[in-house]
Amino acid sequence: AKEAVKQNDLALASSVLTELQSKNSYAPLNPVINLRLARVQLQQGEFDAALKTAELVTDNAFLAKASEVKGLVYLKQGDNEKAYAAIKLAVDKTAGRVDPILQMQLDDLTLADKKMADAPVLDVK
Repeated sequence: AKEAVKQNDLALASSVLTELQSKNSYAPLNPVINLRLARVQLQQGEFDAALKTAELVTDNAFLAKASEVKGLVYLKQGDNEKAYAAIKLAVDKTAGRVDPILQMQLDDLTLADKKMADAPVLDVK
């Protein structure tokens, strides 16, 4: 799957990960498979599938990454409020070891929200 992504063959990567997801019997590997599949689905524009796949991640060690994926999906969908909530949760779940890119995403969403709140309201009739 990793090689397929490197070669931008997202359909093959999705297929391999979906098959692995259905055949895997080693539970500790499930969060890794689901996160990678959710990221591929995000890249493919399959936003609902990516959200559902990210929801399958329940292991505490991977919740920050799952929330980050959800936040990116919501950003792509244009839902800044849900994106902010998901990325904020991801930052909170990192327990003080925040990825700088994740913090930057949160800061950008905070800034965008503030700019929208400070913008004058136009009376459109």
